[in-house]
Amino acid sequence: MKRLVRSERSEDDVREVVRYLLREGSASVALRFIDALEESYLLLQSQPEIGRPYAPENSELQGIRSWRVHRFEHYLVFYQVLDDVVRIARVLHGSRDLWTVLGFAD
Repeated sequence: MKRLVRSERSEDDVREVVRYLLREGSASVALRFIDALEESYLLLQSQPEIGRPYAPENSELQGIRSWRVHRFEHYLVFYQVLDDVVRIARVLHGSRDLWTVLGFAD
């Protein structure tokens, strides 16, 4: 199993999602999200190629993959597989302008 590394930005993303879920939902929804995200991380560690390449035609996003968080399918985990590491880059809601958020807008 590969080692999981969470970028600082992905940790910020998760805190933002949890704050939103606490404000708009409930503590139990926020806890379910955290549990589902951890399950997704474990799956990505054991089967890192399971996610689909994100915009493979774009050289700037080469190697970035995405995976939907189980039971919270509107949330996407963006990650890279590097040797013995799965690096979590971002955790974002799919309705956002992902191209801009990921930093590749014109």
